[in-house]
Amino acid sequence: MEPNHEHQAEMQRRHQELRARAEKRRSITSAIVSEHTPSETRRLVQELQTHQIELEMQYEELLLAQEESERMRQQYTDLYDFAPVGYCTLSARGTIQQLNLRASTLLGYERATLRGHAFPLCVSPAERPKFYEFLQRMLHQEATQHTELQVQRPDGRTLYVRIEGSRLLSEDQEPLFRLALFDDTKRHNAIQQVSASEARFRKLFEKSRDAVCLVKGSTYIDCNEAAVRLLGAEHKNQIVGQPIGLLTPEYQPNGQRSAELQQNILTQLQWQGSYRGAWLRHRFSGEPIWLEVVLTRIELDGEPLIHVVWRDETQRKKAEQALAASEARFRTLFERSNDGMLLLQSGRYIDCNEAALRLIGATSREQIVGQVASAFTPEVQPNGRRTAEWFAENVARAMQEGSLRCEAQMFKPTDEEIWIEAVLTPVRIPEHEPIIHVVWRDVTQRRRNEQRLQEGEQRLKTAVRAANMGIGTWDFATERFHLDERGCQMFGLPLPSADLTLAELMQPVHPDDVERATAELLKAAEIGSLDVQVRVVHPSGEVRYVVATGQVIRNLHGTPERMSGVLRDITERYLANLRLRESEERLQLALKASHAGLCHLELATGVLHLDEQANRIYGRPADAGPTTWEDLSQRVHPDDLARVNAAKQRSTETQEPFSEEHRVVWPDGTLRYVETTGNVQLDGQGRQVRLIGLLRDVTTRRETQQQLNFKNRLLEHILHNMPVVLTRIAADGELLEVAGAGLRRLGVADNVLNGRNVYEAYPMLTNSINKLLSGNEVRFLGMPPRREGQEQIYFQNYGFFDREQNAGVLFAIDVTDTQQANVQLKAERDFVKSLLDHSGDAIMVFDRNFYITEWNQRAAELTQIPAEDVLGKRIFSDIPAFDRLEFRRIAERVLAGTTVTEYNIPFKRRHGAYDATFVPLADAEDRVANVLGVVRDVTERNRLMEEATRLRLQREKEVLSAIMHTQEDERKRIAEALHNGVGQLLYASKLHLDSTPVDETHRTAAIGLLNEAIKATRTISFELTPNVLEDFGLKSALEELCKRIPKHNLHVHLSVGELPPAIPRLVETAAYRIAQELLNNVIKHAHAREAFVYVELQGNKLHLSVEDDGCGFDVEKAREKRGGIGLSGIRNRVGLLGGELTIRSRQGLGTTITVELPLGEEVKKRKNSKP
Repeated sequence: MEPNHEHQAEMQRRHQELRARAEKRRSITSAIVSEHTPSETRRLVQELQTHQIELEMQYEELLLAQEESERMRQQYTDLYDFAPVGYCTLSARGTIQQLNLRASTLLGYERATLRGHAFPLCVSPAERPKFYEFLQRMLHQEATQHTELQVQRPDGRTLYVRIEGSRLLSEDQEPLFRLALFDDTKRHNAIQQVSASEARFRKLFEKSRDAVCLVKGSTYIDCNEAAVRLLGAEHKNQIVGQPIGLLTPEYQPNGQRSAELQQNILTQLQWQGSYRGAWLRHRFSGEPIWLEVVLTRIELDGEPLIHVVWRDETQRKKAEQALAASEARFRTLFERSNDGMLLLQSGRYIDCNEAALRLIGATSREQIVGQVASAFTPEVQPNGRRTAEWFAENVARAMQEGSLRCEAQMFKPTDEEIWIEAVLTPVRIPEHEPIIHVVWRDVTQRRRNEQRLQEGEQRLKTAVRAANMGIGTWDFATERFHLDERGCQMFGLPLPSADLTLAELMQPVHPDDVERATAELLKAAEIGSLDVQVRVVHPSGEVRYVVATGQVIRNLHGTPERMSGVLRDITERYLANLRLRESEERLQLALKASHAGLCHLELATGVLHLDEQANRIYGRPADAGPTTWEDLSQRVHPDDLARVNAAKQRSTETQEPFSEEHRVVWPDGTLRYVETTGNVQLDGQGRQVRLIGLLRDVTTRRETQQQLNFKNRLLEHILHNMPVVLTRIAADGELLEVAGAGLRRLGVADNVLNGRNVYEAYPMLTNSINKLLSGNEVRFLGMPPRREGQEQIYFQNYGFFDREQNAGVLFAIDVTDTQQANVQLKAERDFVKSLLDHSGDAIMVFDRNFYITEWNQRAAELTQIPAEDVLGKRIFSDIPAFDRLEFRRIAERVLAGTTVTEYNIPFKRRHGAYDATFVPLADAEDRVANVLGVVRDVTERNRLMEEATRLRLQREKEVLSAIMHTQEDERKRIAEALHNGVGQLLYASKLHLDSTPVDETHRTAAIGLLNEAIKATRTISFELTPNVLEDFGLKSALEELCKRIPKHNLHVHLSVGELPPAIPRLVETAAYRIAQELLNNVIKHAHAREAFVYVELQGNKLHLSVEDDGCGFDVEKAREKRGGIGLSGIRNRVGLLGGELTIRSRQGLGTTITVELPLGEEVKKRKNSKP
């Protein structure tokens, strides 16, 4: 490099001063010479000439030394500025006095900006005290000091820089510090990553739920707590240091010696690298356990180790053994059952037992196995259905309902008719056709008995008709009632009315008796007998009293089939009894005068006399005088007046006592119930004289009776219509009453347990019963013993001790459906959770209050936060990792009803890119109640998109290459045309001018112009196609380019690092053209004195940087103007090559333009393959 302008000016100034001193001495010497003789003068001149020659020689050596010194200084300056290590010089106060380009790059500022800048301001605030302590060490110690600091760059990046520094002395003896800066960020990050990786591995090792051990040779060297718990050890020292065959029996269950099998496994592991299998071992307590063993061969620091994982498979082994035993038991039960058992698949029998052969009269299995389901049956059943179709329908119903019972007519091979009861139970096998388990029972005799029974019933009906009784039948299967002709007449039903529903049967029953009659019917179906009396209202309005008695008829299996009974019309007898009872009641009332009023009606005059109590009962003043019945009857309730008058009229006509109850309305509106009894009094001739009666206010009794009746009806309805059981228990434990519809699910009728001891009937409730009979309230969930083939029943119980009755009262309600629903709900939740946990996407749900309700396993993996740490917590306030402003804004938008999707979200703890979608979930009222978040790994998708982009850029690059090659070829053609055409013409013109007699002045001017034209032509030809770029590469071409720039225009410093031997021609040409254009821009626009060109290989990119100390410019305004084609062309060229262009400029402080061009994988491979 050439000396700079400042140095040349200084040398010229010193030369002028030296010449001025020489001229002064010359004048003095001339004055002295005039005083000497000629001979002395000649001698003096000769000596002076000799000294002059010596001085000229010394001066030439001095100039050569100065040039050598300047060259060495310039080399040192280049080495300093472009060194790959950052250097800077600090004052005692830490101010930067000098630094090279690498130091300014590390600190992130332009070099001109950093001079005079305080170095501590570039250090992270937390580490500035550390830097000042480092300065103090350099100040007081001669040795080189070392430290590492965090540097905060203006672009926000943080670098870890290693600093070596020592103390220097300046010319004024003020201490200076020379620092060397090394970028240590990669090493620091690598150390952190290694530490984090080791911590994660250790945490995974220690916290793994599986037992994990490390084996070296054949000895355990480490294990986690799960391994300690699995083997029942107290601490890991019981395992570590022990041989690999610790707690192993001598022989494995397959009969092979454990030591030999262990050696075989280690040999297999040596060849395959891993092994998985089952192993029998003992705990330290001696308990045998089955382990699933996974062995993996690994190397740590060049040393082979075995990574061992144990999983407890004991329960699975036991389950397999239990399954095998269960299958054996089923086969034994199948073969030895007294009932015929068959297996049906795809409409054909595939197996049967000996009982089935005996039942059908077959001699071998081949007679049944392989036959269709309708074998041994008539084509049409007695019910008119085709056997094959009917049996197929029954199989379909069994598949839907879980089980089905039916009866069918069959024939033995001997053509003997038999009736078979078949129970069909489907057995579903995953991924196979279902199997139907069929049980055959011979019911031929029962069918014959039923037929004889029907014949007997017919004879009974004939006898009943003769006795003027009706016959009724209730078929439990069809829930229909059948009445004969006489029964229809009793109920006032039109003929024929053979088959009736319960509602149709109850239609003629008196409304007040419908509920009681229905309850008695249902109760009779349970207890087996019926005895009920009801009122029947005929269409004419006549009320008849009918008594129904009946008995439940069961089949051979004890199952109720129907109820049969007789109907009797007892109206006349009932009315006679009713009159007799009323007479007796009036007699009793007449004898009781307490709290009763007396009245008598004179039949001759119609005057009615009432005593004080009678007046009070009717709401009159106690001292009110006589009245008439017409006046008093106005206080009788209008709905009761006709009945009261009828009773009075009937008594006077028949001379029989009367008794009736009616309502009285007082003047203030109060309603009272009055009971009246009386009789007609006769005189001695038997004539009617007066009507005497007793009045009694029975309002309280009536209200109490109504309340009691209501509560009794309520309790009766609850017990008969709800799954409730009422139990009364004596103090000694005797069951006094056990009733309620809840017993039906247990197969128990009402009160059949009465008289038994509660501890014998319900032994599982002993503790609760003891507490109840001790006088305490009890609440508990009871589970009666489960009947074979039935589901488990659950009862919620409440009990108290009635001290008046000295008995415990226990209410139980059947909550089986609730319990089953809870179990089903739990199963469904477990199923949903399993779906969520096995989803490839991370799924989370939180409600409007931001409480997390769902968090699947993938979400736990991505966030590294387990579900148990977040469920039930608020997502923002309780989990700091999510308490970010952008997350809150997203949640607010989704709760407002908007679906939000965020793309390419990075996770700090996970590599890759993720898309997150947040969806509002509405409740039944269409309000947003929850937010569903789904995070999906899109790393692979992005990779494919990047690959597509890379291919597109590659195609564009190929097009660019063709364009650039075409441009270079065109430039080369133009350059050759200028050189061989215009250049040769100019040179020939010069030669012609030299040989032509022309005025010398004109010749000189013309030759000068021709020389300038030849020089310009050569320069244009070189710039169009620099042959040195093709012949010697980028470095030589840039050096030649810098030399051609006149020093008086711009002083250019070039630094080219080590470049690969073969840079792609496209990149090489682009780099040269970019440097050429940038230097042209510096010359034209920057008004700079110096420019620095820096070229080096950084990774797999070619780094080109041009820095000048010119006037700078506003980058944003330049982009907005988009004027000129210089920077725009550079930007387009860099973009097409997939590079990066960075412009940093400040007005008055110069400009730095950096270009990074990718070289491609081939260059990277060549660079990495170099030794």
